[in-house]
Amino acid sequence: MARVKIDVSSKLDVLGPWDEPIKKAVRDAMPGAKPSFTMLPMGRAALVVLWPGFKGRDVTERQEQVHDTVAELGDDALDRVTMIVALTPEEARRGDD
Repeated sequence: MARVKIDVSSKLDVLGPWDEPIKKAVRDAMPGAKPSFTMLPMGRAALVVLWPGFKGRDVTERQEQVHDTVAELGDDALDRVTMIVALTPEEARRGDD
């Protein structure tokens, strides 16, 4: 499996006013989740969510849960997120070995 380094940013301009509302929606829907954003090479945002509740769940199911949470905010919020990366904290730490 290829290793991917994800550099998270505190604020991305491409998110407009949606940075905090999206992260809050994720934290509210998934208590203990740590959402953040990273810039993709094409200048779009990826939403990275670390949550212990993803353990044992299929990657597609994880992405759908995050997608559905953001979709509740409306199409404008959903249009800001180009990619969803949904990992357990343990999965995220594996790249630090």
